[in-house]
Amino acid sequence: MLKNKPNSNPEPWLQNANSMLVLYSILAATCGVFIAIVIQDQDKLSCYWWCPLSVLGLSFFLFIFSAEAVSEALDHKDVEKYISTHILYNLGVICLIIGIVFILFFRYQLNCFIFTVFVFSWHWWKDTFILLTESEANHKKYIQSLIGMEDTYIDRGKCGWTKIFLRIRKTFSKHDR
Repeated sequence: MLKNKPNSNPEPWLQNANSMLVLYSILAATCGVFIAIVIQDQDKLSCYWWCPLSVLGLSFFLFIFSAEAVSEALDHKDVEKYISTHILYNLGVICLIIGIVFILFFRYQLNCFIFTVFVFSWHWWKDTFILLTESEANHKKYIQSLIGMEDTYIDRGKCGWTKIFLRIRKTFSKHDR
C-alpha cells in the first residue's frame, strides 16, 4: 500500500473516487431498471428470460461490490485496492451490455448478438486486459500518476471513437496562421 505524499494537495485518485462512486450507483440503478423490464416482460422474452436477468443481476452485484471496495479504498487510502475495483467495474459494464443485448435479442429477434456485444464492450475488455497483463514498470508508473508523484502519461492506446474525434477535429480545426 502506498501512503499519501506529504504535500497538502489531495492525490488525483482521491479526488476522482467520489465521482466513481456516483457512476457505480448510476450504473447499478440502470441495472435495476433493466431487471424490472425483464421481470415485467417475461412472456415477451420467450423461455429464456432468465438469461438477461442473471447477467443483469451479476452486473448489479459487480457495481455494488466495486462501490463498496472504492469506499473501503478511500477509508484506507489504498490506491492498489482502488485500481482493483476497475476490473470489477469493467466486468460489470460488460455484463450490463450483454444483458441489454440479450433483451434486444430475445424480444426483437435481432441476430447480431456476438458482434454487438463485442463492438460495444471492446473498450472495457481491452481495459481489463491491460490492467491484468501490463508490465510491473507500467503498473508502478500508473500508480505514481494516480497518487500525483509522476506526471508521466502512459499511452494505453486510444479507443476508436477518440481516434475518429481527433481526426475530425484535426481536419476541421482552425490552423494557426
